[in-house]
Parts: sequence; structure tokens; C-alpha cells
Amino acid sequence: MALLVLSLAFLASSASLAQTLRGIAFDSLLTFRPLAGADVWSPTLGRSTTADANGRFSFAGLTVADSDTIELSVHHPSLERMAIPTPRVRVPVAGLSEAAIVVGAPSVETLRRFYCGTGADADAVLTIGRVVDLPAGAAPVRIEALWVELVAAGTSVERRTKAAPAYIRGDAYWVCGAPRATPFALVAQVADGPATIVRVGATQEPVVVRHLPVATAADSTTASGGEEFAISGRVVSRSGDPIGGAEVTFTGRDTVRTGNDGRFVIRLVNAGRRELRVRAVGYEPTVVSTFITPRHRDLSDVALERTVQVLAERAITASASGLRGFEYRRRTGQGYYLTREQIEKRKATTAAQLFTGIPSVWVQQSGTVAIRRSEGQIGLKFPGGCLPVYYIDGVPREIVMPMWTGVVPPDLGPNQFVVPSEIEAIEVYKGLGSIPAEFKKLDAGCGVIVIWTRRGLDGREQPATPR
Repeated sequence: MALLVLSLAFLASSASLAQTLRGIAFDSLLTFRPLAGADVWSPTLGRSTTADANGRFSFAGLTVADSDTIELSVHHPSLERMAIPTPRVRVPVAGLSEAAIVVGAPSVETLRRFYCGTGADADAVLTIGRVVDLPAGAAPVRIEALWVELVAAGTSVERRTKAAPAYIRGDAYWVCGAPRATPFALVAQVADGPATIVRVGATQEPVVVRHLPVATAADSTTASGGEEFAISGRVVSRSGDPIGGAEVTFTGRDTVRTGNDGRFVIRLVNAGRRELRVRAVGYEPTVVSTFITPRHRDLSDVALERTVQVLAERAITASASGLRGFEYRRRTGQGYYLTREQIEKRKATTAAQLFTGIPSVWVQQSGTVAIRRSEGQIGLKFPGGCLPVYYIDGVPREIVMPMWTGVVPPDLGPNQFVVPSEIEAIEVYKGLGSIPAEFKKLDAGCGVIVIWTRRGLDGREQPATPR
């Protein structure tokens, strides 16, 4: 529930205690702005009104007794996204004057106690949302949050999968123990039906809203083959604002961009499990793995978390220091290096394909890139190898860790971050001893892959292709 602040004022007159009730509907948790167009309903008065563009509303012509308590409830799309009961405010008439009265609905702490109890972890992320597309009479849905933590095991460090279950009431769910500042995945599944996996980027926000589309086993058995149909959806920020120009890609289809209203449409052939990848400048990339059928034509909003503070525009000159470091490290011969010229000659359609043929590097058809490990290596183990740590433009990035159903192998590789046309240079280090100091991490024992992108350079002064 968004923290709804109502500024209420009564104008007194000689005829009665209060003739007009005025207020402002304001969301101070989710959108941080007045709730334009909010529907304000008073069961006490038996009347409703609509807030204007500034969130202001009023009830005129009132006749109330001194002992009355006026109840108000506020409805607005941004509040509905929170998937919790409508906030209600009770205002005692006795003692009111022309002075404004500020009344607040439950805060984040109150919401946490409401959902998770008094012993709730104040550092955890409260994740809430709705289960959508669930047919009537379907079996109960199971939802949990999954993430990876580094755990010391003797003299080594292992990555271990952690989980937090969701609580479900009707079509609403909530998860109390998701980690803050760590990416995690929400997994929803009905009985033995296809699982929906929604990635949530690392966030410092105390509350995250994600709606989860689900499919049943019947969807996978009755889906017709060869039928072409359109899938539509919308990309928004966590506050519900549309994100224009975001890149949206379904598995095996061309990339489309969202319009100014954040909407996109992709035409698909054949139902089945698809991965929806969404990227936008200034936001953490998101992957949604779900089962698509003609019945699931309208996707829930895909919400992105910001990764950087957007500053005012200012003229600067880039130095491309990352590539100067690339040339220095390439001369040491400690790793394997690809320049822009070599990347273009490979004519790869995915970033993962660029790593084919590199010694000791194994590229799976799913897009996963693993490094064949020797005994004693530290890293996330994978059949035949282990997963390297990724750096994109010098910044470490976490691989999305979806649930592996055993039917469709997950893509645990560089396709999660980039496409070949964006890449300026690549560095591959396959052992802890060869990793440069600037890329060494506690969990980098399996190896490191460093990718330098063209978008990380100043577009007005692109450097020459390194040779």
C-alpha cells in the first residue's frame, strides 16, 4: 500500500460545523506525487469525488454532527498495482478547524508488520503483487523467491541458492525475505504446469511490486502449433511511469522498441516457453521466462529498476581509458583477447557465439558460457565446467539465476547483457593467477570475462579499432 497522505481542511460557517471538506491525495511511497484522477469515496457521506491534476478534491454542502467520524477511501491505478486493500482514513469531526490536518495511511514499517509480523527483517525487500491469467478452478499456485549468496566453505567460497516462500491470499501474494541490493528471481508455478520466472534487479527500495503471469499444464497440452498471434505488453519504471525506447526481445525473434507510452507488440508463431528480455538505458535489465499461448496475449507490465542516478545533461570529453587498459593487458599475454575487428569477422548473431573456439571455454546452445575447470577451482559449478564472473565496462554484473526445469536449459551467459553489435572488445581470463588485479573478486576463481561496449565510450569520439 502506498503511503497515502491526505491534507484535510474544513471551512467553518455559522450554519453548521463544516460545510466543505477539502483534501489532497498524495502518494509518498510509490510515485512520490499527487494522485491525479484518484477516486475518493466516503461511505459516511455516501458520496464520491475525483481528484484534479494536483490531487486536490473536495466534498461541498456537508451537514455533519460534532460526534461524526467521516471515513474516506482512495482508489487509483498506481495504488491498485500494490495489490493490497484500499487505504481507509477516518477523520473525527470534533475539534476540526480551518487548519489543515495531515492523515497518513500505513507506512512501510506498518506494511511490513501487517504482512510479515513483528519479527520481520527490516533490511529485507517486501515483494508484493498479483497472480494474473490464472484460470478459474486451477490448482493452487506456488511462488518463491530465489537468489544466490556467497558462502565460505573451508578454504573456498561457494555460491549457494537461497529461497524465500511467498504467502498467497486470493490472487495476491507477498514475499517477506527477499534480499536487498541482490538480484533475485520470482518463480510461479501451478501444479506441474510451466513455471514463470521473473527477474528482479538489485534494488535498495523497501517495497517491490511484480505481477506474475502463470500457465497451467493444460495450456502446454492444448496450445495449437503453427498459429501466429500477437503478444503485447508495457515496460514501466517501479513507479509505473512508461519507459519509451526500451529494447524488448523474445527468444528467437527480432528486437522491438517500446513507444513513448512504454508499449510494445511482438508477433509470435507457436505457443511454448519463451524468454522475454527487456533493457533500457539507466535501468537494470530484466528477464521474464514464461509460457506463451494465444490465451496469454496481454502480458503484465514489465517493471525495471534504476541502476544509476540520471544527472543533468552536460558536455564532457571521454578518454576511453578502459580500452587503453585493454591494450596494456593484451600485451601481457595473460588472457585471451578479441578486438572489434575480430568480433566483426566472426559474424556472430549472439554474444555467446563470440566465445566459440576459445580454448577451455565451452559454449552451450542455450547461450551459457562455461570454463572447463581443473581441481581446486572456485566458482559456480556447472556440468563440464563452472561459470565465470562478468565485467561490463569495468563494472561487475550478476548473472540471472532462473530455476532449471530440466527441460529447457537456462541461458547463463553474456546474452543477458549485450549483443555483438554493441561490443568493442573482449577479455577472457581462465584462472585465478591470470586475472588482473582490477578484476579479481572473491568468487572469481573459475575465471573472468570482461566486455567493453561501444555505448560505454563517448559517441562523439570513438577510438580506432584496437590492433
